[in-house]
Amino acid sequence: MDKKQARKAMIQKRFSLDEETFLALNASIRQTLEETEAFQKAHKIAIYVSYKHEVDTRELMKDHFSDKDFYVPRIDKDDRMRFYHIHSFDDLAPGFFGVDEPMTNEELDEPDLIIVPLLLFDEKRNRVGYGKGYYDYYMKESKALKVGVAYSFQQVASTQPHPLDVPLDLIITEKGII
Repeated sequence: MDKKQARKAMIQKRFSLDEETFLALNASIRQTLEETEAFQKAHKIAIYVSYKHEVDTRELMKDHFSDKDFYVPRIDKDDRMRFYHIHSFDDLAPGFFGVDEPMTNEELDEPDLIIVPLLLFDEKRNRVGYGKGYYDYYMKESKALKVGVAYSFQQVASTQPHPLDVPLDLIITEKGII
């Protein structure tokens, strides 16, 4: 199965989760993330806004808007992804691919932590995203800890990484930390 087919199959698998399972998996992943020293110490967090059964980040942000600064991605006119500070979900509007993006312009210089979406991952913490390379390009330039959040069923034997792919420092699933 090539990466395009694997992406499509994994998206379908995520959509097949019933609501109870979805909520339980997300609660477990979130708890593990919140218990990490990296999350506890981080002030400026680059984070995606969950979309279509991705691991939920909205509840995490909602509960930590008062003690963390969240920066979410926007694809700018030069086709580069940058992160911008949001104070609440009111600062978001549908953007690229229909994903909520910040309407604010306070750009992040360097995050303390990057929380990354993914479709597939392997035991070496390589990830497969949606195929545009936006996160890999951003992570290559950052010294911040790079944490992927995923469901354990998203793990594969090998992601067949490309030389430009950036491996993650940690991946958190409902089963723990890889």
